[in-house]
Amino acid sequence: MSSRRWQLRVQDILQAISSIQQRTAGITFEEFSTDEMLFDSILYKFVVIGEAARNVPPDIQNRTPDIPWRLMTDMRNVITHEYFQVKLRTKI
Repeated sequence: MSSRRWQLRVQDILQAISSIQQRTAGITFEEFSTDEMLFDSILYKFVVIGEAARNVPPDIQNRTPDIPWRLMTDMRNVITHEYFQVKLRTKI
């Protein structure tokens, strides 16, 4: 387990979400999908979210079952270890 307090990890999650929202506000899917630097930076923020979620203790996670902790960590694992499977949805 990390020496960093779980409360700071939750702050990391919230900051990453805020950053994603700010960076993608007012742009179209087309603009996002063609901007490699933006796409990569958003993926990085998702990795941060997943890593931070992984380090929130289970007892805290169990107190907040409406938060998709497992989904966040699984998403991080795919981006980090199965990066070649990451594809933007092309049909909306």
